[in-house]
Amino acid sequence: MVGILKVILGICPLEDDSKTVLVAPTEKKTMSGLARYEEPSTVKMWLDKVTGGSSSTGIMEHFDDHAEEIALTLRQFGEGGVVGVVLGALHGNLATGLDVHGVPVDGVAAVVGAIGAVVYAKEEFSHDLRNLGSSSLTILAFRKTNELLHAKGVQSAATSAAHGEESDVGAEDPIVEAARNL
Repeated sequence: MVGILKVILGICPLEDDSKTVLVAPTEKKTMSGLARYEEPSTVKMWLDKVTGGSSSTGIMEHFDDHAEEIALTLRQFGEGGVVGVVLGALHGNLATGLDVHGVPVDGVAAVVGAIGAVVYAKEEFSHDLRNLGSSSLTILAFRKTNELLHAKGVQSAATSAAHGEESDVGAEDPIVEAARNL
């Protein structure tokens, strides 16, 4: 897609049916090697005006950066989603949840991801391992914090009500009620 936009904007080499090759925005060379000069396109002139110079080194570099970042973001979010689905399925299907024989599966995945990313640092999939470790550590931290708070007896009104316990959310304050009865 980036290549198509570069061709449309006239800042990328292009060969057309007349055997003319675009080598610069304002210069064309025929196959015989003779140069032929043309005016830059309106889009090219506007881009040069907006970017303060040659659009071939201005906006397209930024576009390439943004396009790459979009792709990497989608990749990382996808990987995080897959890790969440797999660990969620394990948690739901295992009798002990994600703690198998006292060992947190998400913790093991986090360590494997972190070590694998370092060991295979020069490989393309090292990013995948780092994302696996990061997502797994996030889930582990969430679970263990939740367990710690429940062990200390800290429960939110919504959690208590969801488990059948009575909640005083929406009830009148006992001090206000006592004052009304005076």
